[in-house]
Amino acid sequence: RLPLPDGVAVMPTRRAGTVSFPQLRIAVHGQGYGRRDVMKDLSAAYPKPVEGLLNIGVLHTAATGRDGHAPYAPCSVEALAAHDYDYWALGHVHEFEVLCRDPWIVFPGCPQGRGLRECGAKGVVLIETDGDRVVSVESRAVDVVRWKRVDVDVAGTTDRDEALSRVRESLAASLTAADGRPLACRVTLAGACPADRSLGARPQQLADEVRALALDVGAGQLWIEGVRCATEPDGSTGDLAARRDPIARLLVDARAQAADPEGLRDRVPSLGDLVRMLPPGTLDAEHAGPDDAA
Repeated sequence: RLPLPDGVAVMPTRRAGTVSFPQLRIAVHGQGYGRRDVMKDLSAAYPKPVEGLLNIGVLHTAATGRDGHAPYAPCSVEALAAHDYDYWALGHVHEFEVLCRDPWIVFPGCPQGRGLRECGAKGVVLIETDGDRVVSVESRAVDVVRWKRVDVDVAGTTDRDEALSRVRESLAASLTAADGRPLACRVTLAGACPADRSLGARPQQLADEVRALALDVGAGQLWIEGVRCATEPDGSTGDLAARRDPIARLLVDARAQAADPEGLRDRVPSLGDLVRMLPPGTLDAEHAGPDDAA
């Protein structure tokens, strides 16, 4: 156990409890976790609201379920609203989200993103009240560093310099959108382009070049967590035909054979036997399902 500072209240774990702040005319209802994984609806046993006070419910929950989050303390919006509290402050999901406005049921998110799983603005929720009534709810960013996945479309770029120019533009735009905060990001280059071989051949060189761009663009405000090259070769047969490497020749030959399936069967005698063994309609594109067509 760690000593807690003054003003911190610990909610009971066996059943929901209430902490009142008479000077603020607020009652806070909540329940802690007795163990890490709580998979039952804790909100069902929350106490009744206190008359004459602003009633706030606090709960660490995934509500009706959220992608990427364990389904802790599952509950429905309707069940929370039925308690007649004035406001519900929900934890566990680190993304700001308003589930209901009458009453207010809110995931405030987290005040600071800790990695690439928590990209974008992070902050707190400011609540304005009038007596025992919530007047307004406003999300305010308080993060000091922002995380972002910077996806750069380099499709069609003819050479490395043109691709890196697009990276520079994307980094500059991302930093501008960070509202004056330092930006930590992962850069991914994607798209079919003739520059594919040059970009993917030396990943460490590419990462160094992107980091150099970040220093130039960001003046110390941009930190590159990582660089990933997910480009593809330009798909046109004409471009492939101009190349002399074995992969290009293989792709050109394969596409030519695909355009003449009858001729392929004649050139490969055993292929005809294989085709006859396939279920009827397998090669009929009009009757193929989505998976077959793929």
